[in-house]
Amino acid sequence: RLWRRDLSADTSVPLTDSLDLSFDEHEFSPDGRTLYLVAEERGRVALFRIGSDGKGFSRIYGEGTSAGIRARGSAIVFVNENAARPGELFALDPVKGTARALTHFNDALTARLDLGKTESREFAGAEGDRVQMWVTYPPGFDPAKKYPLVQVLHGGPWTMARDDFFLRWNPHVFAASGYVVARVNRHGSTGFGEAFARSIDLHWGDRPMADVLAGTAELVANVPGIDGDRVAAAGASYG
Repeated sequence: RLWRRDLSADTSVPLTDSLDLSFDEHEFSPDGRTLYLVAEERGRVALFRIGSDGKGFSRIYGEGTSAGIRARGSAIVFVNENAARPGELFALDPVKGTARALTHFNDALTARLDLGKTESREFAGAEGDRVQMWVTYPPGFDPAKKYPLVQVLHGGPWTMARDDFFLRWNPHVFAASGYVVARVNRHGSTGFGEAFARSIDLHWGDRPMADVLAGTAELVANVPGIDGDRVAAAGASYG
């Protein structure tokens, strides 16, 4: 939660109590009247703004994963990455909601890589709740062929599989070896509301496992090319 402290009145007022998001970073606009915020939101990390009085909340950029926000003059500068591209500096026009890359440090490197497609899918998981997952396909994926599936399970449990170029467990490394890669934002994941994150209280094993199994069944049934007899799992910490 983000709070505002009135030093003269010695009082504190919550600004984001009505919002079912957990805010990571904040930055004042140059005139001090607006706060720019960063929060996880359904598999992505988006930029938001809110008045310093707590009014006028809105999302201003929701693509990929954003961090390191700074407001200077009429532009917002931040780092952004996605599943196909490592982080680069971007500038955002907060009025138009459009962003442009300021740096291209990784262009020459990524141009040499043959990366498969990554997509977001949803399915019915534990308790019938909608669950989101990221799926990364091998380069040159051919649905007429058969590919093994690996579930890469995020740690935490209170974290989230993101639309990012994850260096520690990059799905493209698995996909380049011929796997279809799934990353399920199972019950307990952040970015899907407080109730969803808390839903594993007294259900630390059963609900997350039900989600992973349901996500596996969803992919085997609906993605031609996945070999349901060759399924693996990998992960660290809680995963």
